[in-house]
Order: sequence, then structure tokens, then C-alpha cells
Amino acid sequence: MPSADAVEALGTAWGKALASRDPHKIHALYDKEAVLLATFTNELDTPTEIHNYFVGLTKREGLQVQFDEQNIRILDNDTATNSGLYTFSFIENGKRVFVPARYTFVYAKRGNDWLIVEHHSSVRPEKTDAKSVQK
Repeated sequence: MPSADAVEALGTAWGKALASRDPHKIHALYDKEAVLLATFTNELDTPTEIHNYFVGLTKREGLQVQFDEQNIRILDNDTATNSGLYTFSFIENGKRVFVPARYTFVYAKRGNDWLIVEHHSSVRPEKTDAKSVQK
């Protein structure tokens, strides 16, 4: 079974690949049958769609992600999840822009490699008063 530290390292590797702004490095972390519910576009479920999404995303100058909160679960010897909160940042019009988001990565062991089989990422909703939601 993978350790929580090993699963956390998979997220760190994804963050480093994203910061490299090399779409090939990012895409290599995804299984060929992966589904990506991306932060900045609709569902992507083919290797070409996922790759092309990262081609566009990595054009953002200074692209980075900071993991703010991680909730790691080891499901079995070959499956683990990491869900929580992260913040994207990049340069736009000369200023650093921050995009707080929530995420879920599902990892599966494929041979000797751990790959992303599902990735959901969405912009965090603005904080609301719980009472207003219940109305």
C-alpha cells in the first residue's frame, strides 16, 4: 500500500510539472483513460483534450499551484485519493492573479507507476452565510 507521504508526493510532482509550463510533463502524469473536470473549461476525457487543455493553461506566465489543504485516503494497494484546496497563481496584465480552487485527484497504480485516473478541479465558491443557503 502507498503511504500518505507517497500520495502527497504525487501532488507535489503535479505541481512541479505545472510550474514547468511543459504540457508534456503534466500530461504524462495522467492515465490514457483519465477524466479531467478542469478548473478553466468543461470536462475533458480524451488524451488529446487533456493535453490541449494543458497546452493552453501553460501559456499563463508564472503559472504555479500551492496546495493549501490535503485530505489523503488510501483505498487499497492500487488506488488512492487526494482532495482538498489549492490556489493557482499566474501573471496577468503585469499582476499576479490568485485563483482559489478545490480539487480531487484519484490515483491508480499502473505497472510501476502511479497515474491520475480522475481529476476534478473547480473554483472555490464565494463564502456564503449558511442560513441564506437553507432558504
